[in-house]
Amino acid sequence: MASKPSERDPLLPRRVSGDEDAPDSETGKKAVKKGPLGPLEIPRSTRYGILAGIWTATFLSALNQTLVPTMLPSISSEFNKSNQASWLGTSYLLATCTFTPLYGRLCNVLGRKGANRTALFFAGLGVLLCGLSTNLETLIFARFLAGIGGGGLTTTSSVIVSDMYSLRKRGLTQGVQSVFQGLGLGLGGPLGGLVTDWLGWRWAFLIQMPLFCFSYILTSINLNYVTELLNPEQGKGKSAKEILKRIDYGGSASMMMAVGSCLLFLSAKYNEGLPWSDPFVIVSATLSALFAVVFIVVEIFVAPEPVLAPALLKLRIPALVGVSCFLVETCSFSIMYFLPMWFQTVVLTNASTAGLHLMPNSLSMSVGENTPLLEWSGVRQPAVRASGCPAVFGLYIICTPGTPKGG
Repeated sequence: MASKPSERDPLLPRRVSGDEDAPDSETGKKAVKKGPLGPLEIPRSTRYGILAGIWTATFLSALNQTLVPTMLPSISSEFNKSNQASWLGTSYLLATCTFTPLYGRLCNVLGRKGANRTALFFAGLGVLLCGLSTNLETLIFARFLAGIGGGGLTTTSSVIVSDMYSLRKRGLTQGVQSVFQGLGLGLGGPLGGLVTDWLGWRWAFLIQMPLFCFSYILTSINLNYVTELLNPEQGKGKSAKEILKRIDYGGSASMMMAVGSCLLFLSAKYNEGLPWSDPFVIVSATLSALFAVVFIVVEIFVAPEPVLAPALLKLRIPALVGVSCFLVETCSFSIMYFLPMWFQTVVLTNASTAGLHLMPNSLSMSVGENTPLLEWSGVRQPAVRASGCPAVFGLYIICTPGTPKGG
């Protein structure tokens, strides 16, 4: 027997968001939602399919950041250009640094599905061309293409997760995504060395193609929700033309030219050993300084929504976090790129052994990337402070010269 309603009961029954199968209170029939579903209304199976696709892409993006270091001696010896081999890592990171901020806008213009497809296309095409390259110049260009897509995969994955989960439930999901990213960063070096000794360095790129296809298929089938900004039935939000106008093209281009010119200067001066009076050294250094000034002017006075907001630099926490990330990434990539080369060229080990020497670094990166789980659990500042101590101690050990045996 149904209980009588009291004065505390609502007049209309509440309907839980995403419960499209709940019967209507008056007719008793299932309510059918008209129009496209939003990110919070999609079924659980669809949501899991999207997560599997974007997490696979996140793993591949992170993997390609650290895949090359153990393969550098083999690649440079095949093409007889060891002084240019460092550009294989530099070109990828330069493209990632430049194009990653643009994908946030592309998510609003092309939609989440279109932006993710674009990133997957560039990343997959770049990786495929890496495996088919016949000279070092083509390989460097292919790595640049892979970097354009790799940065976009990370950005679009974060945007999609933010769409599908509320702020309260988002921490655990982002923590799992960080685990996949940490695994990719950690397994890149050892996996690259093992595949290089087993099948050759080209197969380290080619074996990724089935995973790219897997991610593309899953996102193509499941990633069909519509956000409020792109829903024509809502009549809200800005048009694609208005959004495109607010993209900071000048800031992105000037930043890429400034960083690229600086890298050319460092390569010419310290890799090639050219003197300060050489025209190439002078021109590259001048262009780097010039485009750096242009970037600052564009960000402060021209860009409506700058890539690097000057207001953030006035705040203590964002500025300190930026400096900390710069220093940590400098140490991390220096270890990942120079340590395997030292083992293969000085100690004369094979690529697999050099990759295994990166295993402690790989495990620690996988654990470190899982810090969003700590933030979700409420432990924030102690975790950040504690994570800096091992980095400082490890850097001290590396920089401290050891005592030679017998001396």
